[in-house]
Amino acid sequence: MGEIVVPPPVKPSTCIGCFAPGWGYRQSEVACLPAIDWLHEQGYRVHIQPELLEGNWRCRAHAFVKAWLSEACSFWWAVRGGWGTVHFVREMESAGWQVRPIWVMGYSDATYLLFRCWRHGLITLHGPVLKEWRHTVHGVYLDLERVTWHAPGYRWACVRGSRRGRAVGPLVGGNLSTLTLLSDADIEALEGTILFLEDVDEPLYHIDRLLTILGIRGVWRRVAGVIVGCFTQVRSGGDHRTLQEILLDHLSAVRGPIVIGFSGGHVPMHLPFWYGYPYVLEVGGGEVVLE
Repeated sequence: MGEIVVPPPVKPSTCIGCFAPGWGYRQSEVACLPAIDWLHEQGYRVHIQPELLEGNWRCRAHAFVKAWLSEACSFWWAVRGGWGTVHFVREMESAGWQVRPIWVMGYSDATYLLFRCWRHGLITLHGPVLKEWRHTVHGVYLDLERVTWHAPGYRWACVRGSRRGRAVGPLVGGNLSTLTLLSDADIEALEGTILFLEDVDEPLYHIDRLLTILGIRGVWRRVAGVIVGCFTQVRSGGDHRTLQEILLDHLSAVRGPIVIGFSGGHVPMHLPFWYGYPYVLEVGGGEVVLE
């Protein structure tokens, strides 16, 4: 991977495109989402096209590549997660997708798309999907012009279980289930990165299994540090340990800092960050600094 590409900041009048890389979504339902009204209020133009939202992965992927290459939109916002982004991305790449200085934002199943963009050298935004945007929360801190102007940084208090240390590297990762889809070359590319983890609606035994898979593939010895986000709607059964005990058992192999409790994932206060951007992570003195 060569030089990274950071898209230019968006500004009022920028065209924001809506697309569904995972499960599809009806155009009529997208038009009624609160986020659409908010975008209009902020002065943005919104591009809603049925071919980008409905139909199978192949059709949506080809429509996305066509829209992407036209550069009509400077910011693409995933409508929802679900399942299928890996198929969407494969179709997208086979259809001749090329890196352009354009923002993409999403998370969860869209993790695979963000990761592939990073592997191509493009910085994206790990943040809430359009469907989950909440005016009372995201309207406060999700100023698109601000979060695309410079990489968002955060400070918060250490949570028990965090490990002191300092790490410098690209901040990548995301949905734990999706990360198990990475190729051997993708795993090798994790060398020296700061890995973010989150997931939703998984039983404890399955989280343990997913972490074991990543450990066997050498992830924990490669990464420079780990940030554990929110694991929500975790189901018990099959393991006597708590979620934190399972996480720390596996992450003990990480050589750098470990952070527990970053507000990212399937939670109302989903803090955005630049995916693939070189961050500095410092843990110590009762405080975590990510900048």
